[in-house]
Amino acid sequence: MTARDHNKTLSIIYGVLGGLLGAVLLVIKAKTFFHERSPGELEDPFLSTAVPVGLVLALLLLFTAYGLFRRRKWGRILALIVACLFIWLFPLGTLLAVYIWWFMHSEGAKQLYGMKQG
Repeated sequence: MTARDHNKTLSIIYGVLGGLLGAVLLVIKAKTFFHERSPGELEDPFLSTAVPVGLVLALLLLFTAYGLFRRRKWGRILALIVACLFIWLFPLGTLLAVYIWWFMHSEGAKQLYGMKQG
């Protein structure tokens, strides 16, 4: 695979993960929104915190996918930052994080993103 192929693969992975996470969270929020509550029942505090945080993460994933797809330097930086979050999702997230770090520090990625060769 060429560096462009690796980059395209990562942008697709980030886009799919961001889209799936966003869709799942929107379905959860819609389900709880339309759920009929008794007059004294409060909204679940976990969901009222987790859903907005998850939506921010989904947007971060989608924004990273866009940056990678357009081959922006900030997209490379975001991909490395989000890979740090993936590393804790053992085993697939860890493998994905290692793959991201391996590719982003390769010579092909450095050339693709216009990094100076030192």
